[in-house]
Amino acid sequence: MGGGASGMYTALKMADKKYSVAVLEKKGRLGGHAQTYRAEPWETVYDLGVRIFPESDNIKEVFNRFDQKLMRASILDLKRRYVDFETGALSNYEEPSYHSTLTSLLYYWYYSGYTFSFMFKPGTHLPDPVPEDLLLTLGEFLKKKKIDIGFTPLIHYLQGYGAIENVPMLYVLKNITHRVASSIIWDSFYTPAEGVDAIYPAIYPAISKEIVKLTGKKAVYLNTEVQKVRRVSGKDVIVETYQDERKLDFSCKYLLVSAPPLLETFGSVFDFDDQERLLLIKAASFPGIYAMLPMPFPDHYNVLFGAEDLSLSDDDVGSV
Repeated sequence: MGGGASGMYTALKMADKKYSVAVLEKKGRLGGHAQTYRAEPWETVYDLGVRIFPESDNIKEVFNRFDQKLMRASILDLKRRYVDFETGALSNYEEPSYHSTLTSLLYYWYYSGYTFSFMFKPGTHLPDPVPEDLLLTLGEFLKKKKIDIGFTPLIHYLQGYGAIENVPMLYVLKNITHRVASSIIWDSFYTPAEGVDAIYPAIYPAISKEIVKLTGKKAVYLNTEVQKVRRVSGKDVIVETYQDERKLDFSCKYLLVSAPPLLETFGSVFDFDDQERLLLIKAASFPGIYAMLPMPFPDHYNVLFGAEDLSLSDDDVGSV
């Protein structure tokens, strides 16, 4: 369920292992947040949502597989200006010195990859008892370790979490991973030369075509609305859907959900028990714009907007 980057990557890897795969995507396109804006004369591209990738063999392997060139995406030359949301005026805030920032980032890099190395592995496998530092909020942790002064640049990589200083470290370390911290320190981010959506074109995406070639079956279903997921004891999971108003049901041994784990999204779809409901994250964000990025086109800006209601459409956000 979900044909974004993570859902499609998982489907590709499962197809490589000869599993039969079906990707159910609610929208009429794949890629999720992997979107690219192209303006005439189409020589320049600007990525929206997902813009850069940390240095990773997995990422290189996927883009190389589809003949997509990766190029370095330097972030060191970014110039930030801060605005006081209460007044709407530019703030006189000054970013920390290079020395303070590097010290904070190096400590975080070591902490995320070595102090708690189990956080570096896929999934979340916590020891018992859970280390106290993982239960602290980001603000509490930074003050405890005395690295809060130089930490400003890193919070730009923790978007969509609302009041960032109140986010538990368990979530921070899974979002800003050791690889991300490494890429910040050594300026080793990558971006696809032809845009992040190059492997998800509107007509017969290359990644979808590859999965079909591997499995011999139709693999991607767009415009598909999941109505109900039924778990039948001793049998496969039944997923009831509608595609373009046509009823379409699937029987599967394994169900992977790559869409945002929100109770309001899946509460009426899954027959959750109480423990499963507690695992779902309630997302919260800033109530409005939190960043505006100039694009390489005249009079174009990439506006980052957050809201408690994640069902807001682009038109709704635009009207705000």
